[in-house]
Amino acid sequence: MPDTVAVIDVGSNSIKLLVARAGTKPNSLETLCSETIETRISGGISSKLPSLNEDAITAGTATIAKLQNMAQNYQPDRTAIVATSAVRDAINGDDFVQNVAKATGLQIRILSGTEEAKYVGQGLSYDPAIGGMTSVIQTDIGGGSLELISFDTGQSQ
Repeated sequence: MPDTVAVIDVGSNSIKLLVARAGTKPNSLETLCSETIETRISGGISSKLPSLNEDAITAGTATIAKLQNMAQNYQPDRTAIVATSAVRDAINGDDFVQNVAKATGLQIRILSGTEEAKYVGQGLSYDPAIGGMTSVIQTDIGGGSLELISFDTGQSQ
């Protein structure tokens, strides 16, 4: 039985959970659970000194704890939390990371913009609608960032 993995993705507007394991076909995933909760942690991010306000930190932490609890129903072998632009750009992003660690026991990995695009591209390579295509250009418009991903002969760039 392949490993079951849970990933919680902390974005500027929503926090998402995916619990999946390798599918039976090459380059396929079996989704066990997928959930999105609009939390909008980026409320103060557009100020001169971008920061997450206390309400955003509290709401974001509660949402992550709720999604972690949902993931536990699938007994994942590993759980990862990744954060993108809102936490990356906030001057107090470390406060959010520490608050989540205290509440969940898990460490958030803050992705660089390049890593964010790379992982979106890798995720797209599992999309059956893209399978078999040799050239694709995809944009990922988030609450605080924009990634342009180009696939050429099946490899993301």
